[in-house]
Amino acid sequence: MHYGDGLFETLLCSSGKLYYWQKHFQRLSRSATRLGIPCPREETLLADIAALLENNSTDCCAIKIILSRGSSERGYQYDKDITVRRIVMLSAFDETHTSLLSGKTSRGMLFLCENRVSINPGIAGIKHLNRLENVLARNEWHNKPGPEIHQAYVDGIMLDNENRIIECTSSNIFTISDGRLSTPDLSLSGVSGVMREVTLEVAADIGIESSIGELSVEDMREMDEVFITNSLIGLKSIGGFLDTHYHEDGITSAIIKAIKASIEKHAHNL
Repeated sequence: MHYGDGLFETLLCSSGKLYYWQKHFQRLSRSATRLGIPCPREETLLADIAALLENNSTDCCAIKIILSRGSSERGYQYDKDITVRRIVMLSAFDETHTSLLSGKTSRGMLFLCENRVSINPGIAGIKHLNRLENVLARNEWHNKPGPEIHQAYVDGIMLDNENRIIECTSSNIFTISDGRLSTPDLSLSGVSGVMREVTLEVAADIGIESSIGELSVEDMREMDEVFITNSLIGLKSIGGFLDTHYHEDGITSAIIKAIKASIEKHAHNL
């Protein structure tokens, strides 16, 4: 925990249903394997969550699972027989703030962050515990003067050191131009979100072409629609970025409608 040596997953829970549980667990397991951390059995984590929900009356909530490599001596080297430690947390979440349950997408602006995403293909895509870059970036506009600044921005875009757009501070980004969906390549940095995977799958199901590649700040001026995704908010529409304003949702609305129609197929009942 001291050195960010671990992983986490955050997922939406409502009325005893864990949304996209299988995708979350599969990503946790894959990432743990990459880092050489033993992943607890699925049944163990589900039992942890069930016990947590029994002692809380919150209907809609966010569940966070943290896996730490475990306790060892001071310093970076860990013991060979170290035992993985798991932490399961619950926090209340307003279901009107997620398009996954409401079927509606709120709208806001994106901020351009100065803090960068590190390039490291060895841990790219993993939702590891080293999130200092995101913390610093997320608070950039919060520290700007005027309350209207805080209300206007729903997230901030983060670049890598080659000036490529990678992600937002707590979400993945999608753009739409000429009816085609695209999202940045995360093979060198960033977090490959569960809702990013879901969005690409749903787009293919409803016949929307998509691609994964490089995206620049200049490219953003040519886009028709932009939206962001994560496992709690679902999809959130973007009204503008810097000096560019985007159209009212067309394809964005079609994607969230398709996700909403199929979400119960991905709900795990506790």
